[in-house]
Amino acid sequence: MYTRLLIVLTLYMSISQLAVAASATELDGDNPETMIAEFYRLMSFEAGSRPDYDGLRKLLADDAVVLMSATSESIELIDADESIRRIQQKIEESGLQDYGLLSIPKNINCQTAELTAYCVTVVETQYPGLDAPSVISTDLTTLEKQEGRWLATSSAMFVTVPDVEPPSILSFPVKRTGPTPVKGRE
Repeated sequence: MYTRLLIVLTLYMSISQLAVAASATELDGDNPETMIAEFYRLMSFEAGSRPDYDGLRKLLADDAVVLMSATSESIELIDADESIRRIQQKIEESGLQDYGLLSIPKNINCQTAELTAYCVTVVETQYPGLDAPSVISTDLTTLEKQEGRWLATSSAMFVTVPDVEPPSILSFPVKRTGPTPVKGRE
């Protein structure tokens, strides 16, 4: 049961993680890499708590477009508010707030112009309270500088998980990394 919920949650989080920027008073507004790292900090939480949803929403441009799924037959795009709503819903439905989540950016690579940036980030997502392997995703983000802050304008992601079928609700390219399925702690 936790297998599919963890994968769905990771996909939703990784997609949302791509929309990054923060208050100019808290972070260097001229550095998209710092903004992306701040998103992962806000997304991570200890057992018994939750992500900073308000903080996460402030990192998304009002007109941000998030690619939620893409198949040969259809593409689903959602806006910033729906993205945050789905993250919150998946955490509550899965009970993951009881176990915690740690999102660690392993590599942030941004190409920056004066008012725009394109970032590719490799992220490792860990579940400290669960006996489950880490999930690796590659997040793609476009950002725009608005009023001195970097805000994401679009995002998409690719995920690598152990030998587990992705949920049908999302259909990003998945690369299998081993024969052992993800197992949650009893």
